[in-house]
Amino acid sequence: MKYGKKVFGIAALGLILLTAAFFIGCSSEDKSAEESAAASSEEAQLWTCGMHPEVILDEPGQCPKCGMNLVPVKNTGGEESPAQGADQKSGGKGKILYWQAPMNPSEIYDRPGKSAMGMDLVPVYEGDVKGSGSTVVVDPVTVQNMGVRYGTVERMDFNRRIRTVGEVDYNEDRVYDVNTKISGWIEKLYVDYTGEMVKKGQPLLEIYSPDLVTTQEEYLLALNTQKLVSGSSFSAIRESGETLLESTRKRLLYWDIPQSEIDRLERTGQVKKTVLLPAPESGMVVEKNVEEGAHIKAGQKLFQIA
Repeated sequence: MKYGKKVFGIAALGLILLTAAFFIGCSSEDKSAEESAAASSEEAQLWTCGMHPEVILDEPGQCPKCGMNLVPVKNTGGEESPAQGADQKSGGKGKILYWQAPMNPSEIYDRPGKSAMGMDLVPVYEGDVKGSGSTVVVDPVTVQNMGVRYGTVERMDFNRRIRTVGEVDYNEDRVYDVNTKISGWIEKLYVDYTGEMVKKGQPLLEIYSPDLVTTQEEYLLALNTQKLVSGSSFSAIRESGETLLESTRKRLLYWDIPQSEIDRLERTGQVKKTVLLPAPESGMVVEKNVEEGAHIKAGQKLFQIA
């Protein structure tokens, strides 16, 4: 009887140990399963770019296309059915209707690619389009990353005062240089300071030129000769007198002697010592390079009028 009780005690002790081992093993397995599920959930977290939804990475960082910080993709952890996985890949918004440019919603394509500005196209899902299809709902994270701000429309003045430096100059199309085509001396100066306002035809100065005096005398001589030979019966003589007179008249005109002075010379027969130089245009004398009594040469700039 003692031997039988001993055997029964050993058997009972062994049964207790087996039961304890079983419960410990089950507890350990449950704990391992929970840890594996948590790890799997953490590993399933994905990250995407607010400006480029097609960029999906398994860890946080920056977008390889634009450099923006990645944002976590919602509802990517845990086990999911095939239908749920397809729905999450499309953002839970349904079927892709079309692709559009991120900066120009009116630029629409039927397949992914690049916009006219070179940016990646953004998909538009069935859940994004409301009403007539002209309104697109943008994810709040994308709106934040793009810096979209709202405000009330107001009527305001957009004028802006800008202070800077500048240079005021004369109109180059209305600047005139005054010079003479003969050499001589300044007998009288009518405009004697810079900044004086003059009108067109106003006298500027009088020039005494020995060449001009000699040419006037030659003109009077040619005029008298032409009158004498005008009644000749020989055509060659008549033509010679007219040619000499015309040649002398052209020389005076080429020196810018006014036709009125030539008419006066013909009418009075008196040689004028000086010639008057008038202003070519109205304006202001901005440059004066001559003094009364000075000798000037042909082509020398005397005044500049603007």
